[in-house]
Amino acid sequence: MSTTYTEIKLEPAYRQALRSVATWLERAGGDARRAAFAARSALANLTLVDGERLARWLAWQCLAAHSQGNVSLLSRIQRLDGELAARVKTQLMRLPLAAEVTLPMRRSA
Repeated sequence: MSTTYTEIKLEPAYRQALRSVATWLERAGGDARRAAFAARSALANLTLVDGERLARWLAWQCLAAHSQGNVSLLSRIQRLDGELAARVKTQLMRLPLAAEVTLPMRRSA
């Protein structure tokens, strides 16, 4: 059994966060709430560089979801972690065709 070279080079904390966030993305309802707790815990262990990598991956996920008619992914990320959502939005602006995907404005009191 062989593992790809790229998989070996990933930091364990990044790999865990990626898996946790991917699981959270796939879940709905109560399962999503439980997965969100695990994802938040995993996000806390990321370095700045790994956080940016995850944000870029999520930006691609948002772009793909938007092309399939799912416009709520950025809102879900915002509810999961505001700082991560800001990073994703920054990364989205760097992707092709991302101008259509926008994060809803927060209302201030």
